[in-house]
Amino acid sequence: MCLGIAWLTSLGGLSLALGAFIAGLVISESEYSHQATAEVLPFRDSFNSLFFVSIGILMDWRILLQYPGAVTGLLLLVLLIKFVAGAGAVLAVSLPPRSAVMAGIALAQVGEFSFILAQVGQENGLLSGSPYQIFLAVSVCSMIITPLLMQVSPHLARHVEAIQRVRRWLPGHTTAHVLETEGRHLRIKDHVIIVGYGLNGRNLARVLGETEVPYVVLDLDGDTVRREGQHGLPLYYGDATNPNILRHVKIEDARVLVVAIPDPFTARRAVQIARGLNPKIHIVVRTRYLRELEELHQLGADDVVPEEFETSIEIFALVLRTYNMPHDLVMRKAEQVRREGYALLRRSELPELAHHLRGGTLKDVEVETCRIEEDSPAAGKTIEQLALREQTGTSIIAWTRGGVTESNPPAKTKLLAGDIVVLLGTREQIRRAMAFILSRKAET
Repeated sequence: MCLGIAWLTSLGGLSLALGAFIAGLVISESEYSHQATAEVLPFRDSFNSLFFVSIGILMDWRILLQYPGAVTGLLLLVLLIKFVAGAGAVLAVSLPPRSAVMAGIALAQVGEFSFILAQVGQENGLLSGSPYQIFLAVSVCSMIITPLLMQVSPHLARHVEAIQRVRRWLPGHTTAHVLETEGRHLRIKDHVIIVGYGLNGRNLARVLGETEVPYVVLDLDGDTVRREGQHGLPLYYGDATNPNILRHVKIEDARVLVVAIPDPFTARRAVQIARGLNPKIHIVVRTRYLRELEELHQLGADDVVPEEFETSIEIFALVLRTYNMPHDLVMRKAEQVRREGYALLRRSELPELAHHLRGGTLKDVEVETCRIEEDSPAAGKTIEQLALREQTGTSIIAWTRGGVTESNPPAKTKLLAGDIVVLLGTREQIRRAMAFILSRKAET
């Protein structure tokens, strides 16, 4: 379809590239868009590389030395005009200056479609020679500096919105004003602040509403805020990295802050600011990767939920259920892994045991792990003194301490708080052993 439309447009006097562009727009709005994307995706990086390399080959770098003033002046002019156009469009729809600055910077470079127009102009004698080379130099330079500008755009946007003149010129557009106007009568305490109204934020808000737990939501999608606000949801437009915004949603009186956004930079900044405004608040952060756990904890997060880790828990839970494992055993296993602070999966603390579910082998017994807590009656006792086999019929076949696992521990091995023991026995025997180990000293 793409090749056919491109060929038809060429017959009509237009370029092949314009026809391919039109075909892409048509397919993107059809029911085949996802499959088309999947088919083309492997070629995307190659085509992008080929495109930018070809642009670089077209440009004569000597033009920078020959016309440095013209190139620099036109570059600044293009960036300024496109920035003003992009930022003005954002302000025209009543979004805050912060969003306008970031959008204007992201759109300030010369677009790729300009090269197609320039090529048509060159073929028709409208743009050739030095002017064409100057255009290429300006375009390439604008693309080179755009990533650098986008890196500093969040900081620049915050400074721009903090300028008093901007607040006087656009009193109804600033982020703080939008939130203050919408939440002027916000009277709430001991509540949950949800940052981000994506899938995670929506599910959390629904559950909190059903359980009558007070909450407010911050989001930077103006359409979502307006749409959901019409249904009476406490959803406000605001940036969680702005201390004034967090104060408007009463962070000093909140109990929990949930950062449910996919942007790692914004999440880290929000955690750091929230911890400074309310040292007692409980902060829960969503992140993608386990490697971000330590940094987020250092910044002040109490609980960090990595998506890849929770996916792994769901996978092993589904596998265990496939083997008809008891629901309570699966839940205990999942909670144990979470309680260990994700250490079991990261450090491989569990010893390598023969798969007890393998067809025909050990099908009448089970293997379970259990952590020795400080208030457990097993803490401070040797395996011999614990007499677990005599009391419950369960055997301790391995134990882990400090990330080191040993099998067949001697009877004189003294168990300490934090140790992980591996139990072998029938389902009922393991249940009795777990009940004993997990009981409290005061109860025994």
